[in-house]
Amino acid sequence: MRGSIKFDTFRGITLHLHWTLFIPIGWIALVNARMGNDILQLSWSLLFILAVLTSIILHELAHALVAARFGINAKDIVILPIGGIASIEKFPGNPAQELAIGVAGPLINLLIAVVIYGLMPAGATFFGSPFRYGATVGSTSLADLGTVNLLLALFNLIPAFPLDGGRMLLITQRSVRERFALQLIVLREKYKENFSEGMQVEINMTREDLANLVGTTRENIVRILGDFKGRGIVETKGRKIVVKDVLTLIRIANYK
Repeated sequence: MRGSIKFDTFRGITLHLHWTLFIPIGWIALVNARMGNDILQLSWSLLFILAVLTSIILHELAHALVAARFGINAKDIVILPIGGIASIEKFPGNPAQELAIGVAGPLINLLIAVVIYGLMPAGATFFGSPFRYGATVGSTSLADLGTVNLLLALFNLIPAFPLDGGRMLLITQRSVRERFALQLIVLREKYKENFSEGMQVEINMTREDLANLVGTTRENIVRILGDFKGRGIVETKGRKIVVKDVLTLIRIANYK
């Protein structure tokens, strides 16, 4: 991603840090300075930010490592203030793999939160402290980190695309036909960038890649594509696909 800095490589996965990560770090330093905090308090705040950043990295690594178990390699991970993006070389071959990859990240954050809460003494307060303008101190940093990981897990499980929960919902609640129609719509918009206005947009992908993208078999893609072609929704030129009737695809995809 443009504006990112190569940080490290882990098991062939290149980790990039986006420059916008320096914004919250600068904000934390400014808030501590305005509150008159000493260098020890500032150090705790910066250490807390580093721990949150590590939690986000572990979240994305969980996605990438589970994908690797299915023979899907991750090329790189970009970390931003709002989360991370793991780029994989191809899409899972079936819905079960997609679900496993999608749930891995939130599970890691839940596990971190459970471990941290288990280390805290009885009667400790776990909510409220992360919202004190980032001026966390040693006595509350551990609880703050547990709360942030819990919030990261819950936020990513929201059933809205492109969050993990949204991807899992798409797999579990849409039929293969609906998912294929939706992916054709998305791919058409993506490939449109390569064509001048007024030109036919050609989706140039193998049937195997389409099957991996949708989470089904090649045979299902060929069968459904043949039906779409017979109804005049698409045209095919070898492996290239031209969408002729976007509105019908939207209805088939049950896209709202």
